[in-house]
Amino acid sequence: MIKMKYALQRQAERERIEMQLQADREQSTMAHNAGFSGARANDVANVQKLLPFMHDTTELLSFFNAFERALEMHNVERVSWGKFLPSQLNSKALKAFTSLSAADTQNYDLVKQTILDYFQLDAEAYLRNFR
Repeated sequence: MIKMKYALQRQAERERIEMQLQADREQSTMAHNAGFSGARANDVANVQKLLPFMHDTTELLSFFNAFERALEMHNVERVSWGKFLPSQLNSKALKAFTSLSAADTQNYDLVKQTILDYFQLDAEAYLRNFR
C-alpha cells in the first residue's frame, strides 16, 4: 500500500515536471523565434520552480538524475548547478551539504558525492537493494 502511494506520488511529480518543462520549452521557442537570446533574470526563478525536491522518501539517484536533467534542459552551466541544489535538499542531505566548506559547495560533483557518501550509497548498497 505504501509502495503504491509512493509510486503514485512519484508519477504525479514526474507529470508535473514534464508539463512545466513542456510549457517552458514552448516559451523558449517563442522567445527564440522572436529574436531573444541569452539568459533573463526570471529564467533562474523559472528553472528553480521546475527542479525536483528531495523528500525523505526520495530515491537519491533518481533525484540527482532528474535534477541534472532539468538543469541540462534549461542550458544551465554545470558550474552553476551547486547554487540550485541546497534549496532542493531535505534536512538529512542538507546536513551533509553544510559539512562542506563554502568553497567546496561550489563544486557540484563534490557536493553530490558527499551526499551519496553521507547516505552510504555505493555500488554495494544498490546491489543489496536489488537482491
